[in-house]
Amino acid sequence: MRTKSSQYTKGKWKVVHEFNVESENHRVIASCGSFFDNTKSDSTRQENIANAHLISSSPDLYEALKSALVLLDKQREEYNATLTILPHKPIGEGEIAKAARKALAKAENKQ
Repeated sequence: MRTKSSQYTKGKWKVVHEFNVESENHRVIASCGSFFDNTKSDSTRQENIANAHLISSSPDLYEALKSALVLLDKQREEYNATLTILPHKPIGEGEIAKAARKALAKAENKQ
């Protein structure tokens, strides 16, 4: 089932109890590892903590990436619009923008 990009839980997400990610209204977003997983080794525990922090930053990263693509598109369009003034080769979408669009499509379940 495909979802709309606006359907993720809005608001700030935060890490609680080291391994869990919650929304502002205390809705559980994710739990990274289990009690047994987090007691196996310190490296596993640290990796699960890092995963929780990465997940908690997802809404901010998503919005920042969308904004960056809008800016890249605008700059490319402005550059290509000057073709009539200064002859040059138009530029297409670069590899970074393509990777960003692919990441957004994955986040929006549109791949």
